[in-house]
Amino acid sequence: MKSSQGPYGINKAFDDSEQYKVTVYQPENKSDSVVYENFALDISPQQLKAAAEGPLSLHFVGDKNRCDIVVEKPVSWVFDMNLDALLKQVEKLKATQK
Repeated sequence: MKSSQGPYGINKAFDDSEQYKVTVYQPENKSDSVVYENFALDISPQQLKAAAEGPLSLHFVGDKNRCDIVVEKPVSWVFDMNLDALLKQVEKLKATQK
């Protein structure tokens, strides 16, 4: 997240039906007026599948500000496909190790 008003201090993320665990990384100052704040959301495979069905509207709340972001269906759909492919590879590896 990029801000010219200092870090948001994001500590909560949710959509209309779920709350997501947030991991926040140290904000990075690029200049006197711009701060890049990096964070990650933990999303379960079930939540990812639900997000792949349509746009996902995420709400972020921080100590100093809040914002909304829409993740369009193609983005979450590709993440879901990659997860499925990765899990199949893991199952193949497990089968060959037995």
